[in-house]
Amino acid sequence: MIVQNEAISKQYVSWGEIREIIYDICQKIDKSKVDVICGISVGGLVPASFFSLELQEKNVVSVSCQSYNGYKRGKVVIKNGPEKCFLEGKKILLVDDIFDSGNTIVRVSEHLYEYYGVASVDAAALYLNTDHYKYEYPTYWGKETSKWIVFPWEVSYSEFAH
Repeated sequence: MIVQNEAISKQYVSWGEIREIIYDICQKIDKSKVDVICGISVGGLVPASFFSLELQEKNVVSVSCQSYNGYKRGKVVIKNGPEKCFLEGKKILLVDDIFDSGNTIVRVSEHLYEYYGVASVDAAALYLNTDHYKYEYPTYWGKETSKWIVFPWEVSYSEFAH
């Protein structure tokens, strides 16, 4: 269970805003550089689905990893992913909901190159946290923020669960 910390400044994002952000990012993506869309579980799964629809790319997989326990950030641990032969030599569009510290995107990118032998990795996220991000900026992001973003699928799920 995630314990909410009321001291954190939150920004709620609508489905319409998500649609606009994904559309804007997809206008910048060269489709010939994408063989497979890879969503980072859990936050990148919904956006990866929308990127798939917008880019008309049906090859979609996920990589499961964990780096948070509630609001506390920890080491990024890769849990599972697709069969190795499915990604080997492919051009990957790696998708997450937000680039926060950058640890997740860097760790998963390294894993894609080292374990899967992919040809390239371009990373896309809806938001980039400019206060926390500590690596070279990723290929694509929609908006910059310093707040805790609450995505519409998180709100919908929490309302459904209660």
